[in-house]
Amino acid sequence: MYYTLIILFLINLINYLDRYLISGGLSTIQAEFGLTNAEAGALMTVFMMVYMLACPIFGWLGDRYSRKYLIATGVFLWSFAASSVFFVRSYVQLLFCRSLAGVGEASYATTAPTVIADIVPLQKRGRALAFFYLAIPVGSALGFMLGGWMASNYNWRYAFVGSGILGLIMSGLILTIREPKRGQSDDVVPATQVPWKQALPTLRKTPSFVWITLGLTAMTFAMGGLAHWMPSFLIKCRGVPEKVAGLYFGAVTVVAGILGTLVGGWLGDFYQKKHSGAYFALCSFSMFMGIPFAILAFLIPHPWIFWACIFLAEFFLFLNTGPGNTIIANVVPASIRATAFAVNTFFIHFLGDAISPTIVGILSDTLAKFGIDKLASLNYSMYIMPVVMALSGFFFFMGISHLQPDTQNALRQS
Repeated sequence: MYYTLIILFLINLINYLDRYLISGGLSTIQAEFGLTNAEAGALMTVFMMVYMLACPIFGWLGDRYSRKYLIATGVFLWSFAASSVFFVRSYVQLLFCRSLAGVGEASYATTAPTVIADIVPLQKRGRALAFFYLAIPVGSALGFMLGGWMASNYNWRYAFVGSGILGLIMSGLILTIREPKRGQSDDVVPATQVPWKQALPTLRKTPSFVWITLGLTAMTFAMGGLAHWMPSFLIKCRGVPEKVAGLYFGAVTVVAGILGTLVGGWLGDFYQKKHSGAYFALCSFSMFMGIPFAILAFLIPHPWIFWACIFLAEFFLFLNTGPGNTIIANVVPASIRATAFAVNTFFIHFLGDAISPTIVGILSDTLAKFGIDKLASLNYSMYIMPVVMALSGFFFFMGISHLQPDTQNALRQS
């Protein structure tokens, strides 16, 4: 169990490292290709659009075929795409390489959580998924740091070559794990090859799945916008030198992310034993707690204040990572678990971080056209994030009364 969990964690870490290399070196990339803020935001949007469109396909495959071979194929594909960035010489070529990486990463995102759900008992699943999702802050932070450092000191393309080599190694290691039987940790024998026409209505009629998807979508919108634009925000609006902006933000992200994810996983499992809606309640609480700190980070330029507020805002964002994904694993039948993660992944990116970087960029460019200073326009456009965080908190709150009944129903259906 532990070997499999560690391998999956490492692949997820490289996944997020590769994803946010663009953000770490965004200022340099933007200057090299002469991009507007909207075009710079589209680098992440195009990647996420392809990624989320591929997720349903791999979700369907993941419920029917060997998951480790699907993961190995996908990791190889995104590693090849990452390494190919070394040869790009135009904005269009860069968009194409990032799109290809999105296809590869989709194979992993929809299947890896289902493997963990099958090897970890229900009572420990929140902590196991929290460990798996620690790769988000750690990998993202490494992406910010490495992307920014390479862009400032060498060639930003080298960072993608490095992530590609690491990915190729992991595509071989994933083949060494023992794939579990579907549903083995739920003490049930799941049905096999459930058709989409049956799986999708089941998900639609599961209220907790609907509410968790809505909440995670809004949360992902905020997190994606922050992650993509924060290094540039620090450079342009807070005067942080480019050489250290990604390093500082990455350091804050990794500490806040590790603490938030671990605390969220532990608290979720602890309180779920006493209160049926604890996972949802914790997610809602964390989102509302993060809002004032996000506002203060954009409002007050004093370094000690905005760094502290960025840390706390990220801590509360990451607090719901483990509980939120545990809800998905718990409330749907094991036979359609990969499909459930695929559907969830599609929506959280389609209406979340696939569009938020571009929306922030468009909003910033639009404000600048109305005579607002370019630096101030980027600052103002960032305020959309706390607004969406409040919406996420509301969706999580609405799901509080649904978790336990849906869990029992899902296990019976399996």
